[in-house]
Amino acid sequence: MAQLPTEAAGAAAGVLMYSCISEICSLLMLWLTWSHHEQFTYVACVAYFTLLSTTASIIQQIHDIITWRDMLREQFNNKRLNPNNPEQAIANGSVGVDLVLYYIQYYCYNVEAMFVMFWAIALAQSVYKLNERGKLKRLLNRLNAAGKIIAVLFPLCTILSLRIPALQDQFIPFILVADLPLMLSLAVGCGTMLAILIRYVQSRRKLTTFNASYGDSSQSGARHTETTASFSTGKAHPPRRSVYDRWLMGRFTIAFLALSIFEVTNTLFQLSSINNNKKDAALTEPDFSLERAKATFALFLPGVTPGIFLFIIFGTTKTCRTLMVETFTLRRWRKLREEKRNKAKADSVGLRNVRKALPPLPKIHWVDEYQSESVRMGAPRSKNASESNLSDEGPILPIMKNDRIHHPGEEHKSPWKSPASWRNEARPF
Repeated sequence: MAQLPTEAAGAAAGVLMYSCISEICSLLMLWLTWSHHEQFTYVACVAYFTLLSTTASIIQQIHDIITWRDMLREQFNNKRLNPNNPEQAIANGSVGVDLVLYYIQYYCYNVEAMFVMFWAIALAQSVYKLNERGKLKRLLNRLNAAGKIIAVLFPLCTILSLRIPALQDQFIPFILVADLPLMLSLAVGCGTMLAILIRYVQSRRKLTTFNASYGDSSQSGARHTETTASFSTGKAHPPRRSVYDRWLMGRFTIAFLALSIFEVTNTLFQLSSINNNKKDAALTEPDFSLERAKATFALFLPGVTPGIFLFIIFGTTKTCRTLMVETFTLRRWRKLREEKRNKAKADSVGLRNVRKALPPLPKIHWVDEYQSESVRMGAPRSKNASESNLSDEGPILPIMKNDRIHHPGEEHKSPWKSPASWRNEARPF
């Protein structure tokens, strides 16, 4: 049975629901990257660790709800036995299973920050076109691939070093080692973003284009190879869809700002842990108050937020939205949506046809029976009218060229002379 106070059940349930939403967002982001064959990109790598950290957070929340009072007693006894241990400042006095789960989450936070740092470096390479220079391109490709490995191993080394007893005896070095990946990623990321901003300002002054291709070297090379092959064979291949779009720099900037906010919340969490340790040192028994319960579960919110931010920032591109609509909506709804879209297109095409200008009126020819000549309405007569049959399009039917001279003096049934008799007679004056 849960030991959490009934009054705090609502707050705990809300935090747990929020964490489950973050878990779903991380799973969706992984599914999108795998569907686009980008399972080793920076977004996918960050999504792996947001999923792991959110899972560990959910397990810890459930464990705290079930063993709330026992957990507080263990933390209280640990703080009294080790009052000067700096580990309590970052773990809020957690022991046992809670300490293991917290270190898993803290390790994931550091890995995510390192991935963002190396991603910023890769984007700066593409902005300054360093990855288009022969030998330098191959070197940068290797460095970018090594950066992903470093992003996973370096935080692991720092987390394991926190268990060294000699380091736990010194407060400031312990905190510096614990926060080293976060501080390093924030410092290098700020410098890289500043360099990208300088490049952007220069491009705007010179009125040149500012574009940043995707920073993953391996995939960029693959796409370049595919493009070259298509040109050499003469076959047109459809463009490869990606989870990225032309707003990649804007989306990454938002992600970097989120990382900065997370660094601030991490500092606030450590300060809150230090204050809790001071309060518990003055108590004779654990604090089971409602305010303490709500504050404890509220501290889980910053740790599970990266999964939601990652999906909102990078999972809302046009290709991702199209894939989700095609996958998660019912076939009947998709059919109705396509019918509405086709009907709207047909209506717009019909409206454009109605708005088209009417064709010009046809040219009209008529013959003056008294003057025996053809007149074109609305246009001046040509000088060579007799040679061109008084028309630009050919003879004027049914009156032919040889029948245009009228002889009123002759008596015959037709007012027009026949061609045979007309040739042998002199033209009257």
